[in-house]
Amino acid sequence: MKERVDNLIEGLRRVEAKLDGFIERLARIEQNYLHLRESVRNEIAADLKADVVGTNARLDVELRELRTQLHEEVVASLKREVRLDDQGLTRRGQRNLKS
Repeated sequence: MKERVDNLIEGLRRVEAKLDGFIERLARIEQNYLHLRESVRNEIAADLKADVVGTNARLDVELRELRTQLHEEVVASLKREVRLDDQGLTRRGQRNLKS
């Protein structure tokens, strides 16, 4: 009977040791998971930040191009109006009654 109790106690110690090993491994897995999760979050944030910076740069270029195009169109329109005035026409296309 004592031998059987000793075997049972030894078996319980082995099970306890295995459980302790599983708990330690589970804790390491949890730490790895948290570390990977943080790494992925940081990588996603960095990618988003890079996308925002790139988008802002493209928008700045497009805005400059639109401003240049608008400026050129306004200048061309003003030049046409000046030519019409030089030909004796008003902006509405009617002849000025200059003497």
